Amino acid sequence: MTGAFKAAMVGPTGVGKTTLLTAVLTETEGILDGLPMKVATDEETEFRVNDHLKQLRKALAAKEFHPGALTNTQVMSVYDVSLRVLDAESLDIPFSLLDFPGGWMDPAVRKGAMGAADGWPRCVAHIQESVMLLVPIDAAVLMEARTPAHRAARTERLGLVDVERTAREWARVRNERPDEPAVLVLAPLKCEKYFDDNGGDNGFDGGQLRREVRSLYDKVITEVRKQATNSPIRVLYAPIDTYGCVELAEAFWRPDAKGELELDAFYRFRGNPPEVRVKAAATVMQELCRMIVHAQDAAERERAVPLHERADLLQQRKNEHKGILGTLVYHLSGEGRAVDRKLDEARLGIEGVARRREQLQDAVARLAGKPNDPRVEEW
Repeated sequence: MTGAFKAAMVGPTGVGKTTLLTAVLTETEGILDGLPMKVATDEETEFRVNDHLKQLRKALAAKEFHPGALTNTQVMSVYDVSLRVLDAESLDIPFSLLDFPGGWMDPAVRKGAMGAADGWPRCVAHIQESVMLLVPIDAAVLMEARTPAHRAARTERLGLVDVERTAREWARVRNERPDEPAVLVLAPLKCEKYFDDNGGDNGFDGGQLRREVRSLYDKVITEVRKQATNSPIRVLYAPIDTYGCVELAEAFWRPDAKGELELDAFYRFRGNPPEVRVKAAATVMQELCRMIVHAQDAAERERAVPLHERADLLQQRKNEHKGILGTLVYHLSGEGRAVDRKLDEARLGIEGVARRREQLQDAVARLAGKPNDPRVEEW
């Protein structure tokens, strides 16, 4: 793998991909509390996240929450982030998170979508190179389906056919890279109504949400595992409170312009004043961090190999039998001093790699020591 470690999100338009990405990035700092690490973003990523947070802050001030007011993604966007060790700025672990219009996954929609002709091939390339595939799921669409017609409609609203196809193609490519880690994350969003562990007092449907995700996304899981015969892909279930202070109040199914059912969801703030408390998004980022640091540790080990080989060759040249004339030339020509200097440089390089590896191993141990959110399960 070259360049940044990549993750991609696949889900329908309006499911909340940008909101989830913002939650993941902002919660990263919580994961790293007490660790000698920090998160650095490029200027464009910082702007995107900050703009989204401003929109949310306005909603909090007005105490009126309308999901549609938080701008949906209209173009392909890549969030570039680096995980850095504080006392070793050169130890930089870059990763990028892909966000794109969910409609692009549908060939019929993509055909006439602005920017899709150039953007979609780049999305496909990013998805194929991603070590993590995030599947955001609108929990309300999943849970508020009461009739057979509602349950049929949610298949379209969740983009299941497109998600299955994209996940299958991703897994097929991952199968060709057995030495790289890979994880599929099923992430229901806006779960505040269904749990009572984050400020709510009547959310007892977490078990039902889990069963619905397991049932409806069973084919996605099956397809991924069927394709990845050479490179097992882990599956993570992570139900997320995207805001923590916004709770579903009412939901109504109604026909859209094409006569197909869609869900109108109405939300209310809880708490006075309402306070954003994202839950479980940090666990998703922790998983990605573990994969990144683990893979980087392996890369540091590989990088040390040529340094050791160079040092061995230099030592062999120094120790080899050169004869009287050869020894005289070796020293008088300056080769002896040059070999000694290069030996010192090689040893310093090996020691530097070892120090960086120790820092990484320490970070891995600390990250691994932080417990996952109790909601999160590995399937």
